[in-house]
Amino acid sequence: MKVKESIKELRTVCQKEDKDEFLISKYGYRYWSIYFTKIFLVIGLSSNTVTFLSLLAALASCYFLIYNTATALFLSAAFISFYFVLDHCDGEVARYYIRSGIKKPSMSGKYFDFLVHYFSSNLMFFFMGMGLYNLYGNSLILISGLISCIGMSNFPNLCIAFSVIESGVYKENVKAEVLEKRIFEDFEKRHNMEDVISSKSVKVKIFALIRELITFPGCLVVLSAVCILDMLTLKVFSFRLVYLLSFTVFSVINTTRKSIYWVNKLK
Repeated sequence: MKVKESIKELRTVCQKEDKDEFLISKYGYRYWSIYFTKIFLVIGLSSNTVTFLSLLAALASCYFLIYNTATALFLSAAFISFYFVLDHCDGEVARYYIRSGIKKPSMSGKYFDFLVHYFSSNLMFFFMGMGLYNLYGNSLILISGLISCIGMSNFPNLCIAFSVIESGVYKENVKAEVLEKRIFEDFEKRHNMEDVISSKSVKVKIFALIRELITFPGCLVVLSAVCILDMLTLKVFSFRLVYLLSFTVFSVINTTRKSIYWVNKLK
């Protein structure tokens, strides 16, 4: 397909501008993703195909995370980074087709994107745990990988989504509708980064960036970084082990906090 727009014009058409959910996306990955997006548009790939390619990249990273050689660690970091770039590209491709009038919006693409999300980044932590278990032979590392995997799956929010859908379908009572409105407002507030991005306060942006690095998507950046660091310091010190154990503690605390938060929110 012939794409007449320049890269600058494509950024306006395809990207979210100030509506990005993450600073890492806004000031990092969006810069590179548009170049891949243009290639995908020229080839004529659909947004779902790009999402599928991101899944393949994620699975490739999981495979290499099992091994502890310098080559495997480098490829792990490369595929993790490529996965997250593609994760931006699928939305950009979809927005181009929709805003150009070529295709209509579809919930199936959004669903497929979420499906890949919840079967990709969380699995990376589990397979990193497998790789470290192969290196040290301690079964507690496997358990740590599993806990991190569950923590990354964000299941308290998934349970809320299911509760909202179920109550919406069956219309159990009027209170359910009121709760749904409160929940949607809460999600909108949490995912609205316009105030942060437009803020002139360095402190506000630094705090938001730290929060992103602790959770998704910053954890992918950190995961790539610790793989590279372990590649450079092979058999001397394991940054992956320190990160996995730290993330396990964070996952337990954060999952418990979210669960308590939603239980109280639904009262």
